Amino acid sequence: MLATGLDHLRTAVRFAHRHRRAIALSCVAAAAVTCYCKVQAALKEAEAIQAEFAERSAKERRFRLYLGRARAECRTAILNFLPTLRSRLYATADISRPVRALKALRQSRDAAASAQGEGGDPAPPPSEEDPAEAELWDEVKVTSFTRLLLSMYAFSALNLMLRLQMHILGRYSYEEASELLKREAGQKQQPGTGAGAGAGGGGERGVGASLPMDARRAFLSSTYEFLLGDGLRALAADVEAAVRTCSADWHCQSKLAVGWEELAGMLRRVRAEVEGGVGGAAAAAGDAQAAQDPLLRYIINPIDELPAAAAAAAAAESAAAAAAAPPDAAALSSGASPANPLQRPPAQPPSPPLSPRAQGQVRMMLNETWDVVESPNFSLAMKDCLDCAFDVLYRRMRERVFTPPASMAAAAAAAAAAAGRPAAAEEARPPLAAVVTACKDTWRCCQLAALVAELLDPAEGNQYVELTGGLLSVEDLCRAAFGQPQ
Repeated sequence: MLATGLDHLRTAVRFAHRHRRAIALSCVAAAAVTCYCKVQAALKEAEAIQAEFAERSAKERRFRLYLGRARAECRTAILNFLPTLRSRLYATADISRPVRALKALRQSRDAAASAQGEGGDPAPPPSEEDPAEAELWDEVKVTSFTRLLLSMYAFSALNLMLRLQMHILGRYSYEEASELLKREAGQKQQPGTGAGAGAGGGGERGVGASLPMDARRAFLSSTYEFLLGDGLRALAADVEAAVRTCSADWHCQSKLAVGWEELAGMLRRVRAEVEGGVGGAAAAAGDAQAAQDPLLRYIINPIDELPAAAAAAAAAESAAAAAAAPPDAAALSSGASPANPLQRPPAQPPSPPLSPRAQGQVRMMLNETWDVVESPNFSLAMKDCLDCAFDVLYRRMRERVFTPPASMAAAAAAAAAAAGRPAAAEEARPPLAAVVTACKDTWRCCQLAALVAELLDPAEGNQYVELTGGLLSVEDLCRAAFGQPQ
């Protein structure tokens, strides 16, 4: 048995020795084939990883493109909408009526004094206790502060809501482009499976291009028609009540000096009353929205369950009513360019009802908007917007109202040097009447009106728009509404 095994071993050794070259070549060939297969597998894996990375990079680029486009359209939309906000605001908090009444009262009193002077009797001095004049001055004061604070709240709410809705529309456009690219890729893999899938054109279209223009208007108008209508009037009433409470002891005829800290403290008390006291009273009355955030009841229509077609019809009817109004009223109620869907459209026949598909899309976007608005992230972003806007307002108010011009500061410094005392930076203390209305002093002329006009200025570089748009909480809210790359 052992001998047989040794014979087989010797035979195998002789065979291997005889065919050693062939065996070596076979081993080398097998090793080469194995290495080739492994290299090919590694190359395929690398190509798959590279293709996946390229696809992910393309998605990221497309995502950033649409996100950047949505942000740019937000800024443009807000600037284009500021004239409409200004006209609604001036109509809601109208200061021209008490000012005209004051001028008429003074003219009648001056005419009576002139008549008495011509008759030889000395003209009596104007009475500071005139109840009619005191009431008119009080109305001017309340309306001026109400318009200022109302502009801050309305601007912040509209600014945030437009950014939110434009990012929602941008996400729908981004998703549509992604689906279109997927269909085109499927057609390339399966040629001849229908040429109509890509008939919609390329994916690089504007924000919300998948929606009809009427549906787009219905989605946007469902918010701003309430926010700048019933919501603005309710907010104006609450702000006016808070201003009357917090400035009850301020009288234009007797308060001849207003300090910066004094005015800023009064405005902060009004803001605390609006955001805390009014909301708390509404919450105590059973308003769930006010219990969560006092400002939501001015933004969200509590009965806003109207279908999209009704909202579009309401927008068309309001546009027709604005066109039928006198020229000055039409100029106040109309927006800017008709091409901008955020502005009220020009006079035109009522648009046909929305299709069921468009109504469903609008309703879905509205529900999504309300979900985001009722979230804590929106409340945080709203608070940050108000804080930022009020910080800019306080800084601009101190510069415009309580900082004297360079000529007056130089004269005060020269007088101090002549008196042998150090020059101190003096703060101006204008009378209350000079702050709330126009005056002849050029550097303090109509200060509150100038601050409101600066806030609602639709020109490029609006400081309020730029600063509020760059807040981290606002960017996080818009990014969450836009979604993630697909």
